[in-house]
Amino acid sequence: MSRTYDQHCSLALALDVVGDRWALLVIRDLLLGPRRFGELLEGLPGIGTDILTARLRDLEAAGLVSRRQEGRASWYDLTDEGRALQPAMRELAIWGVRRFLAPPLAETFSPRSTLTLLSMGTAGAIDVEGVDGRYEIRVEPEVATMDVVGGRVRATQGPADDPTATVSFTQAGVLALVMGSPLESLVATGEAQVDGDAARAATVLEALSRSGIVTGAFVALSGA
Repeated sequence: MSRTYDQHCSLALALDVVGDRWALLVIRDLLLGPRRFGELLEGLPGIGTDILTARLRDLEAAGLVSRRQEGRASWYDLTDEGRALQPAMRELAIWGVRRFLAPPLAETFSPRSTLTLLSMGTAGAIDVEGVDGRYEIRVEPEVATMDVVGGRVRATQGPADDPTATVSFTQAGVLALVMGSPLESLVATGEAQVDGDAARAATVLEALSRSGIVTGAFVALSGA
């Protein structure tokens, strides 16, 4: 790494690795699964090729990101050490919600980051029973799969095989879900469409949103 705080402090040591601009956003965009260099570049508008190359190089050297080559394409994925940052990133995201001044503009909306925030809001678990299954969540052009087993949630990128339900959202719909709107109302307004077991999908998604980033911020602000 090019810079260090040179302090014997665990926070300073962490920031030595992920404190540079864009580093945590690169990790955010890899939480759902591997991405090609070009996909990362497209999903991080304004980063620039040279900066992305440098961040990936540094994160790989630190053991947070792994790279594999397939033909001329480079694929990047998080290591276990990189994924271990998820709880800290969740808390930062909750803290950051307090600084929302308005809904995101269409040109700044990121389906992938919204799906990532929804899935990481639970820290891996939801407080519901009887909804084990595989749920495919679509916000074009992104697709994520939520596997629920015994209240534990595992999110990955890509479509699901034989899903319990497939839920497709508009941009406005998925943002409304994250903000706490029930799935039924979003279906009624055309902001969401469900194929499969709608009742179980609603239970899972509403549990995710209840324990998600925005709700967590409201709880923190209210002191509850």
